[in-house]
Amino acid sequence: QWEQLVPQGYPKESPLPHDTVLTDDFNRADGELGANWTDDNGDADILANRWDVTTGEAVSRYSGASLSSADHYCQAKFHNEGHHFGPAVRKNASATLTYYLAAVQPANVLYRQYKRITGNYTQLQESELSPAMASFDTLKESANGSTLQMYRNGTQVGTNLTDTAITGNLQGALVGATSDIAADDFEEGDLAAVAGPPVGSLAMMGVGR
Repeated sequence: QWEQLVPQGYPKESPLPHDTVLTDDFNRADGELGANWTDDNGDADILANRWDVTTGEAVSRYSGASLSSADHYCQAKFHNEGHHFGPAVRKNASATLTYYLAAVQPANVLYRQYKRITGNYTQLQESELSPAMASFDTLKESANGSTLQMYRNGTQVGTNLTDTAITGNLQGALVGATSDIAADDFEEGDLAAVAGPPVGSLAMMGVGR
């Protein structure tokens, strides 16, 4: 128990929660994503210092470490092409395709949020794609308890959602549905975490690429 580590005469203040932020700028040689990543569906590689989808669909999970809480966010800068792409939160630490997704669909001029459970998508929200998505705008998905939120460049898209279907999972992912999708500057973190270091390093000590 932590209380036993506090010397006599000092207040018994509980320790602060461990908050984690993980980042990847993909600035390395073309080829496989690296040891911290697992393609749970399809394939994505490093191309021109970016995450790049090479198949019809790719779900790339950051598997090198888990976050500290199910209340977390995931974000990246996405290239504005293709049909269906975005960051995912509460991804389970396996090949099972279960997560919440903030998705942009430029072909249909829409923002959408989904839950995907064992591979089956359910649409939770749809919003008009306004203003239009620009190349490498930042998309972010956040899960806080039962509340889901989607952001574009720091501004919320749509309204708060409530869903309780996916709980406990501690990893994030990048999702792209066609081979012309790329992303950069990946970041995921606990909602209680302070701002992380510049994108391109891993804020969790001891975690390398």
